[in-house]
Amino acid sequence: MRVFLVYLFLGAVFLILQASVIAFILPKHFQPDIILIIVFFVGFRFATWNGVLIAFCLGYLADLFSGNVLGISSFALIIDYLIVYFMVKSLYFNNFYPQLLGGIILELIYIYLIFILSYLFQERTVVLSFSGMALPRAIVTGILTPFLIMLFEHIESVIGES
Repeated sequence: MRVFLVYLFLGAVFLILQASVIAFILPKHFQPDIILIIVFFVGFRFATWNGVLIAFCLGYLADLFSGNVLGISSFALIIDYLIVYFMVKSLYFNNFYPQLLGGIILELIYIYLIFILSYLFQERTVVLSFSGMALPRAIVTGILTPFLIMLFEHIESVIGES
């Protein structure tokens, strides 16, 4: 329970940073998706229901911050979590390059899931901006992924629960 609350708190803090400081410093198509990195980390650290619950709550928070239809980010993050959870059984994500590549691929999947779901539930003209930012944003998220995973591993060792 303590770990769940820690990741929920970290998600809220990173969402605030992402919506304020990072949005001020970086252009939109170069802003990393830190919530996705948390879900990526949770995907290879936690059991199914704990991870799904963390992904749902972080997605719901992301929806509240972004103003999207509630549930779109939650659904996309749950799908990304499940992809990582099932891929961990056949891939090794404990090195820099697999984490980098995993972050890039998951961000692309996430962006296109959001694109498709937004296309179905919102105006079509607003959604077209997603396609131009997919690759740069995925690369920035992928580069940041191994470093944030090291931070999360350190946080877990400090709180003493995995």
